[in-house]
Amino acid sequence: MVNMFMKKFNIVLLFALLLSACGGGGDSGDVTVRKDQISIAQNLEILGDGEAKEMPIRATCNWTVSKNESWLTVTPMSGDKDTRSIQISAGKNTTGSTRTAILTISGGDAQTQRVMVTQGKSSDSSTPSEPSEPSSSDEPGADDNLPPS
Repeated sequence: MVNMFMKKFNIVLLFALLLSACGGGGDSGDVTVRKDQISIAQNLEILGDGEAKEMPIRATCNWTVSKNESWLTVTPMSGDKDTRSIQISAGKNTTGSTRTAILTISGGDAQTQRVMVTQGKSSDSSTPSEPSEPSSSDEPGADDNLPPS
């Protein structure tokens, strides 16, 4: 009878050891959190005469774009992980100076990304010029030394 008791005790002990080694079906506390990611260029330059550029975007989540300037067009303004690029365009910059806009791309629990878009001034947008100084030929009597034509 003692022998039978020892066998049962050993079986119960073995079962208890197995349960504790396997975690007993409870939570082990090791939780892996997968963070969403968005990857896009950080800077973009657009010609002053206007142009459209395609910019690659990689994301593991749905995302949206917000912008701080109305002169810039972004298509699409939102997408998902299957979206491969966005189109950024601007018309001619007639302001007479370089202008800058910031695009903010965010989504899921990814870190917010910012893209600085810079557009130079248009090649034909000139600022009013100062009156020019008269040249020596414009001065009175400057032609006096020239032979008659």
